[in-house]
Amino acid sequence: MARWLVTGGAGFIGSHLAEALVGKGETVRIADSFITGNRRNLAAAGDRAELVEGDLADPAVAARAVAGMDYVLHQAAIPSVPRSVKDPATSNRANVDAMKASGNPEVRRFLGLDMDLGRRLGLNADWTQCAIRKVGNYGELFERHLGLKSPLKLERQLNNLASHGGLHYAPAFR
Repeated sequence: MARWLVTGGAGFIGSHLAEALVGKGETVRIADSFITGNRRNLAAAGDRAELVEGDLADPAVAARAVAGMDYVLHQAAIPSVPRSVKDPATSNRANVDAMKASGNPEVRRFLGLDMDLGRRLGLNADWTQCAIRKVGNYGELFERHLGLKSPLKLERQLNNLASHGGLHYAPAFR
């Protein structure tokens, strides 16, 4: 049997993933800070899943969460444009700073930590981090310049996350 870590396991999607995995007899560990997750969502997995409570931006919590795991299903996020606009430092920490400690080569390449893409483009190595910190993520940009709070007042409609009826899906990192 494989050992699975589900980050954001107290959220809607993460809790369903954990429930499905324990239902198949897999070993499951859930990591969640409960900033947006809900303890009620853990009921389906019950005592068949181990819980690591804490902020994955804390290297000690992240190390404890991933120790001994074969796979990580990363669902942890702060999924709220209004929250990220109201508290950009927390959003940036979740979206950028926490990812810096990632061992995932694709994440590290995206952040400019392990290759010289920025330099080849005439930019600093951390250009993606700087862009996200300065202007926000895509949802924040849309709301600010095109969305209901902008002069254009456009609805996202199909230009939205799949979880909100749109066509945007997060890419799978391998």
